[in-house]
Amino acid sequence: MKSHINNYLNNSAMKSIVFEFVNYKHKTEGFMFYELVIFHYKYFGGKRIDIYSVAAAIELLVLVADIYDDLEDRDNHQATWMQYPSSIVLNITSGLLVLIKNILDDVFEDRSLSEMNQLFYSTVQKIIVGQHRDLTNDIQNETDYYEVIRLKSGSLTQIACSLGTLLALNKIPSEIENYSEKIGMIAQMNNDIKSIYNWNRKSDVARKLKTIPILYMLSVGKDNLLSSYINGEITYESLLFQQEKVFNEIEDLGAIHYTNMIIQMLKNEVLEELQLLKMSSNYIDQFTKIAF
Repeated sequence: MKSHINNYLNNSAMKSIVFEFVNYKHKTEGFMFYELVIFHYKYFGGKRIDIYSVAAAIELLVLVADIYDDLEDRDNHQATWMQYPSSIVLNITSGLLVLIKNILDDVFEDRSLSEMNQLFYSTVQKIIVGQHRDLTNDIQNETDYYEVIRLKSGSLTQIACSLGTLLALNKIPSEIENYSEKIGMIAQMNNDIKSIYNWNRKSDVARKLKTIPILYMLSVGKDNLLSSYINGEITYESLLFQQEKVFNEIEDLGAIHYTNMIIQMLKNEVLEELQLLKMSSNYIDQFTKIAF
């Protein structure tokens, strides 16, 4: 990633900022998407060294998506990119999008270029639509929620798995398309559980975002503090004052258990698709360590 950034940017101040962004992402999230690209490429017998450039491009795409998300939500104040003026950050992320496409064009220029282009542009379109629905809180039920996280999170894991496969095989088996989105959905649902207990950072609760745990609390048909806040019956300050009781209600009424049950169902569906590929247990173990 840093090599491509060095070669693309000729301004030392911009490079320094971008390196800060990359280091922060590595420290806080790791590079799961990079690993997904490499895993699928090697599993399908790929031997080209430029797969590492593809993996770097996908991690940069995820970084860009994270930055846009935080700039628009204005809620992840500890992120490195939130310490700079938004005009500077937007300019840099626009440049990174060009760099990402240049990297992919260079690697795929002699094979599967049209398929790569279709996948890249459809992924960007999905992210934009999903983010719009998220920003407008256009989620009324679980079906809406699954669609939004499929667009925002699932599309990124899908492009990671698909491009690694495409470079190795010149095609993408349907099983890859079927399970790859679910990896991102699982990751998002795990983040939603963490957010329920972490109100002082990126707070889904404060913003009344309807994630699975929150939708569950709205649907249980019993009085609870979280539902009262979402429905506008009490203030956020009142909710904060009774935080321990809120956590107890979430646990006792089964919101976390229900969310974990959905996550496990998705994991089982992913594992079933892996078995359709006749993936050995050794490869499945490697895969699950990356994806889950």
